Parts: sequence; C-alpha cells; structure tokens
Amino acid sequence: MYNLRKIVALSIAITCCVFAKAQTETNKVFTVTGTVVNAATKKPVRGIRLTYKIFAAALTDSAGKFSIKLPSDELMLLLEGDGYQSKEVAVQGLNNLNIDIYPDGFSSMSDEADLHTGRITKTVSPYAVTGIQVTDGWNRNNENPDAYLQGRVAGLNAVRRSGTQNIGAALFLRGINSLYATNRPLIIVDGVIFNNNNVGGSIISNNYTNPLSTIDIRDIDNITVLKDASSLYGTKGGNGAIIVTTIRAKELGTKIDFAVYGGMNFMPKNLPVMKAGDYREYLSEILKTKGMSDAEIQSQPYMSDDKSNPLYYAYHNETNWQDLVIQKAQTKNIYLKVTGGDNIAKY
Repeated sequence: MYNLRKIVALSIAITCCVFAKAQTETNKVFTVTGTVVNAATKKPVRGIRLTYKIFAAALTDSAGKFSIKLPSDELMLLLEGDGYQSKEVAVQGLNNLNIDIYPDGFSSMSDEADLHTGRITKTVSPYAVTGIQVTDGWNRNNENPDAYLQGRVAGLNAVRRSGTQNIGAALFLRGINSLYATNRPLIIVDGVIFNNNNVGGSIISNNYTNPLSTIDIRDIDNITVLKDASSLYGTKGGNGAIIVTTIRAKELGTKIDFAVYGGMNFMPKNLPVMKAGDYREYLSEILKTKGMSDAEIQSQPYMSDDKSNPLYYAYHNETNWQDLVIQKAQTKNIYLKVTGGDNIAKY
C-alpha cells in the first residue's frame, strides 16, 4: 500500500510538471518589429495592416514602423493596405523585418486575381491567369474595357473594329479555335455572366453588340483574364474568361472624385464628288458602251429635262450629304464618384 501511494504521488508530480511546462510554452509570446516601405520609392508607408489570422494584428505608424506579438516565431504575416498589393511574409524566427510592399498596378509576383473563389495571388493560382489593376482609368476618356486590354495580356488578341468611339474590340484568347462556334471568351462582371454573342445590330450601334460598352472604364477596379476556364465554367469557358470586378470602397473616409472632359469636332474639307448633272453625263457614256443609241438614252426617265415630268425632281436633286452628315460638334462628359463608409457598411 505504501509503494502504491508513492507511485501515485510521483505520477501526480510528473503530470503537474508537464502541465506547467505546456502552459509556459502556450503563454510564450514572440515579438516582431520592423519597417514597411514602398518598394518603388523606398519611403515608409503608414496604415499598413499586419495580421496573423485572428490572433494578432498591428498597423504601421507615420514612419512605417510596427510591432506585433505572435504566438510563435514560425508564422506567416499578411500585409494589406489601401492602394497597395497584399503580401505574405515569413517570420522565420526573426525579431526585426524590413518589408517592401508594392503599389496597386505594379507588375510583380504579388499581383492578385479575382476569381469566384476569392482573391488570390498569381504565385498560388493553379490556373493560367493574369490580373490587371485598372489604375489609369481616369486618363482613358473614350476607352472601352475590351479595347483597354489591347497589348496588356500575353495570348490575348484585341482587334479594334474601327476608329469609331465606343465600338470596342474583338477579343480572342490563344487564337481562333472553332470555324463554326463562337471564339469569344466568356465575360463575367461581378459574378454575372454577360451575353457576348453577336445577335445583330444597326448603324447606330456600330453593327456590333458590345456588352462591355455599358461599363465605364473608371468604374472598374480590376480585370482578371483566365486563359482556360473550362474547369470553372464548363464549355462556356472553353475560349477563356474575362472577369471584371467593379470598384468597391476601400477606405472608410469619404472620398470624392470629379472629372470633366470636353472636346470639339471640326468638319473636314468636302471630298470632290459628281453632282446630278455630272452623273447623268457619266451615265450616258456608260449606257453607250452597252450599245444604246442617243434616242434610247434620252428616253430614260432619269435623263429627261422636262420639268413637267413627274419624275423630274426625283432625279434632279442636289443634296450635299457631306454637309448633312459631317458637321461641327462639341462633346462633354462629366464624371462624379463618391465612396466611403464605416465599420458596418461601405458605399
């Protein structure tokens, strides 16, 4: 009995020691300090959020410095900030970190792409994806989103249909794949699939149906181009997919953007063309080459100079269509955007 009591007491003592050691390791705190700077200018950046899941968070001050307490020294810190690309940094037991962060629109391996599953970086994406941050939309007054993509994505051919404003471009990802079916990529705007098939048009709509012409380039936050979207969208994504994400409020403070664009269109010099009398002379020479005599030519209703003929005025019009179609004009575009919010909602 004495030996049994001795063994039980020894077991309790060992258990308490192990528990105390585990409790000490659990309460261990690893402090990391450092500085966050702009990768392009090397200037400190304030307001960058550093987080580790839901356990720790910190903000950089006006000098770009931070201090954060972590439960371990082998973790990944997530950096996020308005106007900057998000970035993950491995602590790896270092007490001091000097971190470079890239602004939005800077081409780097930290570029992000918006998918239906959320925002991911290109380094961890299993798809052939290209993300474009639309940061110069304010400098593109008369630009459609499809024409904006010209020359920006490898493997994407954006062929402008003409020089007409807002007519857009025909998009082909990795060439033409079908002779009979559509070759156009799937267009998705804020999770909604757009009908990008050509269902006819008119002169007013430039003979093309362009669904992206209804979206202002200044209202787009980023465009993600998937080279092959069959695994995500089935056969509809066989020609790739273009995912458009419109602007969301990124800051809680109210921000007002305002722009005014104006222009003038001048009428060019008229092209020299034949008038009605000149055309009748030219037509009479053409009819002679067909073997018609002068009498037969003069008997034609459009050759008669008799004003009593009911068809006289129909064939003697002198309408200058160039003066009617091509005129001087003024253009003006006023754009206003207000964003902001609070800790409950953003607008």
